[in-house]
Amino acid sequence: MTALLRAEQLACRDGPRARVEGLEFALAAGETVGLLGTNGAGKSTTLAMLAGALAPTAGRVWLLGQDLHASPSALRRAVGLLPERPPLHPDLTVDENLAFAARLHGLRGARAREACVRTRAQCDLDRLARRLARRLSRGEAQRAGIALALVHDPRVLLLDEPTAGLDPLQATELRGLIRALQPGRAVLLSTHLLPDVEALCDRAVLLHEGRQARELDLHAMAPATARVRLAGPIDATAWLDLPGVVSGAPAGDGWWSLELDDQAPPDLAERIAAQGWGLQAYLPGGHDLTGLFVALVAQGESLGAAPGESRPTGSGPGPG
Repeated sequence: MTALLRAEQLACRDGPRARVEGLEFALAAGETVGLLGTNGAGKSTTLAMLAGALAPTAGRVWLLGQDLHASPSALRRAVGLLPERPPLHPDLTVDENLAFAARLHGLRGARAREACVRTRAQCDLDRLARRLARRLSRGEAQRAGIALALVHDPRVLLLDEPTAGLDPLQATELRGLIRALQPGRAVLLSTHLLPDVEALCDRAVLLHEGRQARELDLHAMAPATARVRLAGPIDATAWLDLPGVVSGAPAGDGWWSLELDDQAPPDLAERIAAQGWGLQAYLPGGHDLTGLFVALVAQGESLGAAPGESRPTGSGPGPG
C-alpha cells in the first residue's frame, strides 16, 4: 500500500536530550495506527512533527509523497490534528468555532458553510450548534475538537489522547465516532490507553522514552477474553447472540467474563452498548499487547520477539 504519511528516522532533540529519536513508521489510507506509550514517552511531540507544527531536528515527514517541512503551507491542509486539549474558544458557540477553523484552512463562503454543516453532522453536533464551548461536557468537547480537525476534510487524521478523562460510556461513543471516520483516511491515534488501541487500530507503534520499541500487527493478536460491567442483570445466554462471543459468565458486582473467538469484531463494545444493557466498562484482555506494554515499561528496554511483531516500516529513502 502507498503511504499517505511516513516518518523517516524522525527525531526531536532539546540540546543533548532526545525527546524523540529514530522513529520509522507509515500509514496508508483506511489504516489506523496506534502510537502507544506512557505519559512522557514522546507521543505528543511526534504528533506535532507529523502535523507540521514542530520541525524535526533530524529525519523527515513524508506527506502525500512530499517532504512536509520542505513545503509545509500547501501540505498542512491534508492533516487534521486533535490536540490533547481541544482548541475551542470558550466564548464561541460550536458553530462559530467550526466556522473559524474553516477560515483558518482557507475555506470561504458556501464551501465553508457546507463544510461546517457536513462536519457537524458527522460528529453528532447538530443539537449543540449554538451552545457555547465552555458549556460543553468533556465528551461533547472532544467531539467538537474532532470536528475542528475534520472541517477541511483531511486525508490524514492525528488524534492525541482522544478518550482521556471520559467515562466508559463517553469513551465507547467516541470510539464509535472515530471508527466511522476511518474509511479512506489514515488515522494515527496517540494514547496510553490499551482499550483504545485494541478497539480501533490495525497496528501499534510502542514508544518508550522517545524511542520506538516495537511495531505490532494487532490483527495477529486478537483478544481471547474480555471483562464487561453492566448496570442491570441479563441472562447468560444473551451473550451468544453477539458475534465472536463463545460464552459469558457472571463475575460478581455486575461484571461478566467473556470468552471470545477469532471472529470477535473490533466494535464489540459498541455492539454491547447497543443492546441497552447499561454498559459501564469494557476491558479487553488475555492477549499479548497488554503483556508487552507492561513488560516494556517495567523493564525499560526492548523486548524479545512476540506474536504479530514486525520491524519498523518506512526505512527506505523517500516516500512509498
